[in-house]
Amino acid sequence: MKPIDLSNMRVLDLSQNWDMHTPGFATYEGPTIKWIKRVAFDKVGGQHISSTLHVGTHLTAPLHFITNGQDIGSIPLDKLVGPAVVVDLEALGIGDYDYYTAAHFEEWERKTGQRIQPHDIVVVHTGYHKYYPSNWYGESQPDETRYFIKHPGPTREFANWVLERQISWFAIDAGSMDHPMNTVIRKVRPDLAVKCAQKLGQPLKRSGPTTICNSCTMRCSRMASST
Repeated sequence: MKPIDLSNMRVLDLSQNWDMHTPGFATYEGPTIKWIKRVAFDKVGGQHISSTLHVGTHLTAPLHFITNGQDIGSIPLDKLVGPAVVVDLEALGIGDYDYYTAAHFEEWERKTGQRIQPHDIVVVHTGYHKYYPSNWYGESQPDETRYFIKHPGPTREFANWVLERQISWFAIDAGSMDHPMNTVIRKVRPDLAVKCAQKLGQPLKRSGPTTICNSCTMRCSRMASST
């Protein structure tokens, strides 16, 4: 891996706060933190910490989707560093339960004059970071249901576009890179699945990709639109 000069770069911390109140993804347990030793009785303090993987800011490795795929430790560090663009879908009017397509990203290219290059990292700004329970950046409107269940997501065709454009990986400020109704959420909250279908004006079907093929997805909670 070639060394990277950070002297002229501005480093932004996009990670969510992590503690015993951090919510896990649907059907995943959140963190547990308990004291197992106290200074008064054991002359030392100690805690037992446990957590599932889909909690807080995290990188999803291919092993999560593919048997014998790469785990986190097997992903080369230079895969995680590189040129990036921030695509502002919020500015394009994409909102609750909406599907976004390649056309939206190409519209962003036309409006900004920027081009998503092969092997770029694409940061998707939906604005849903503001609904995360412990968001501390900018406007905060805590709404756990909206953060995890109502955010927009990609169509099935979008995955093919990702491969064609050779995008390295994605980061997003919402609960998942997937559309929520293409995940287990659809079964966990069937009442909201009905509302989603009403918003879209059509019955729900698996119209989006289960994953963004051949791409790592990193979920972030806070992204400045000026980044």
